[in-house]
Amino acid sequence: MRMANHVRIDYDDWRKIPIQKKEDMYSMVKAKFVIHPAETTRAYDSSLTIDQIVAQQTEKDNRVNPTQFKKLVTHWFTQKYQSMCDLRRKIRAKMEEPHVSWIKSFA
Repeated sequence: MRMANHVRIDYDDWRKIPIQKKEDMYSMVKAKFVIHPAETTRAYDSSLTIDQIVAQQTEKDNRVNPTQFKKLVTHWFTQKYQSMCDLRRKIRAKMEEPHVSWIKSFA
């Protein structure tokens, strides 16, 4: 993490960082990025080509670097990544209750 003036590097566990520090860092992130509610977030459309997905996203948001985003989308289309997603979907389907609710953890 490159925020040494906000949180010390010697924390070995995120849970040990004081809540006020976490809230301060979250405020900085919210100031720099638009965070949409979960219900407006959608996965990519696998029926589109990589170039179509990249064009669609970069037209909507000029902050997205097309070269970097294309690399990410290309990774999403790999067989290894798709297999991992399928496995995680199956595991999630077996969960009887979620371990988190929005941003607050039940744990």
